[in-house]
Amino acid sequence: MNLVFDSQIDGEFTGFNGDTVFRFMNGQVWQQSTYHYEYHYAYCPKASIYHNANGSYQLQVDGMHSRVDVVQIQVVTEGIIVSNFNGFALNNTFKFQNGQIWKQIGQNIFTIMSLGLTLWFRRCRRKRVVGGRNG
Repeated sequence: MNLVFDSQIDGEFTGFNGDTVFRFMNGQVWQQSTYHYEYHYAYCPKASIYHNANGSYQLQVDGMHSRVDVVQIQVVTEGIIVSNFNGFALNNTFKFQNGQIWKQIGQNIFTIMSLGLTLWFRRCRRKRVVGGRNG
């Protein structure tokens, strides 16, 4: 297992929940790719990304008992949903604070109607999303 980098999580860290998005002080963004739940609160904890012989990556965060598999993502857009929010379902549309309107066209797959782009996204908190693509 080879160390890729050491950094810190940017801001509050509340552990692993299955699809957690991790922003690092170095600007990189990674997302948990396998399910593991473990709670631990820390502010800007030290964290390391490791590359395994099988090609996968793992995240180790100070204070956590285990590592989790992660994938690096490129954030395309991030915003707050300002339209009525009734959950995620096929064909739902969401208007964002920045004026973009997204339409759900599959599980975790959306199209930005005004730009004709198709992206995936993960919900970070109720009404807050991060959109991106694997990179």
